[in-house]
Amino acid sequence: MANHDDREPVRSTSGGGGACLIVGVVLFLLLGVGVIGGGFFLYRMKRSAQMEEMEAQYAAEVAREEAMQRRREEALVAERLALEEAEARKAREAERLRNVSQPNPRMSPLRPRGAFSASLVKVVSGDTLALQIDDAQTPVRLIGVKSPAPGNPGHQEATDALKTLCKNRPLFLAPDAEVDRRDAKGRALYWLWAGTQLVNLEMLRQGHGQLSTEHGHGRYEQQLRNVQK
Repeated sequence: MANHDDREPVRSTSGGGGACLIVGVVLFLLLGVGVIGGGFFLYRMKRSAQMEEMEAQYAAEVAREEAMQRRREEALVAERLALEEAEARKAREAERLRNVSQPNPRMSPLRPRGAFSASLVKVVSGDTLALQIDDAQTPVRLIGVKSPAPGNPGHQEATDALKTLCKNRPLFLAPDAEVDRRDAKGRALYWLWAGTQLVNLEMLRQGHGQLSTEHGHGRYEQQLRNVQK
């Protein structure tokens, strides 16, 4: 009688174990790649945020520098304008002082301190008028002015011009040490201001008389010469 072996045949597990190992290794590698990829992604995000922050800081720094540069430029412009204005003021003041020390011949000289007031009584001609000085009525002849005599052309125009200059205005007289006190007709010789306007000068400027030095060379003779028409 033949012998039969009832035991199951032994199966080899070496092939299955190797496959499991491979699968495990693959999974481990995939997990590693995922971890590495996730870490790299997080690193990139963090790096991007840092770059954006650095760019924002740089932009802010550039903006500050530009603002400071604008302020410096504005300060320089303001300083230059201030210097120009100061120079202009100095030039105007220098011009004013020149005008005071060397009066413009077409402008009335200032009244001297010794000038005194008078009031108009009557205008006789373009160079003669009667004035009330203190309590006396005094005939006055304008220094340096010779206007047309009565009956000559221009007499009435000169007389009317003198009336217009003196009427309803404060009058001031000043003598001149370089000129005779009186002329041959006994008229007192004076420089006459109506307000701040030197009447002697204005009569010649308007062409209502000629320069006269028959009684001496007065202090304003040059101004009269410059405006004579």
